[in-house]
Amino acid sequence: MGKAGSVKNVGLTALVDKHAKQGRSFHSSVKHSHRLAQAQLKRGVKRPKLKSVKRKHAIRWGGVYLMLRQNRLLEGDIKEALTGSTNGLCDEEPVHVEPVAAVDEVAAATGDDSDDGNSDEDSESDAEQVEANEREGKEFPLQHRCLGASDWKRSRQLESCLVTPFECSQAMQGHQAVGLDKEYVLSCATHQTLTADKVEIVSGIDANERWDEVHAGSLPADIQQFRRTSAEQIENRLLNLDDDTLLALKMNPAIDTSENGPLFTNKSGSLELMEAVYNRQLRVRGKHLNSVGVITLVVAQDKDSGSGQAAESATVSVSQSTRVATVE
Repeated sequence: MGKAGSVKNVGLTALVDKHAKQGRSFHSSVKHSHRLAQAQLKRGVKRPKLKSVKRKHAIRWGGVYLMLRQNRLLEGDIKEALTGSTNGLCDEEPVHVEPVAAVDEVAAATGDDSDDGNSDEDSESDAEQVEANEREGKEFPLQHRCLGASDWKRSRQLESCLVTPFECSQAMQGHQAVGLDKEYVLSCATHQTLTADKVEIVSGIDANERWDEVHAGSLPADIQQFRRTSAEQIENRLLNLDDDTLLALKMNPAIDTSENGPLFTNKSGSLELMEAVYNRQLRVRGKHLNSVGVITLVVAQDKDSGSGQAAESATVSVSQSTRVATVE
């Protein structure tokens, strides 16, 4: 989510930081963690199946996807635990505190996205607000951390755009080794999803979960930037290949390396390079197959019999096959 070259997606970084801060409300507060569990029990979730919010892990966007997905599944419960209402609107007013420079916003602007979601609440930018609310005996001192309706909507859009990249990366990083052809197919699937004109956006949970198709141009600018940057990174990875990899792709029948294929669309230079590598290897192989075979004659005297018999072994390499002839 962080950088693409020297470009920083400030909007999505700020959104992810809001989710991380919202999640820390439950990891650092027993009271709010208990409220989250009670909200789930209230809607019929069995105690063994209670969930907690996930944190943003060091695996970057993979951890971001898991966090966004879990928060969507717990959206109503999170709102009720932080504000006392499933719509995220709290009846009590927070204590007024003079605004200070938000640490998360400064980190987003300066490009520091090293936070893994495990920061202590004492270092939070809203520590004074939380302390003031608690001093006044507010029932919901962390209500200001609950995401608004627009942020929840953007979160679902971002999660939807991360589904295919996450699933493909999980397949490539599995316990079993993935061949070049499968890795190529998964990368192409991710690229096609990120460049598609239509995007399916998830909403709801359980039986009410649905995927609605929307035009990619209607997505927020920061999510469009994320899709565009991710697609460019995949293109650079697929096209900046060494000669051996290009040759392996060309010789793999499962991969479409034609001019109209997904790998070389509008990439004539890379296609010409692959063809040159392939033709060069064909010439080298042709010279090897047409080279004159070496015939080695080995004459051995049978010392025991003294009969003077000789064994001549001739190995002849002819075109594509190897023939062994034994002469007595």
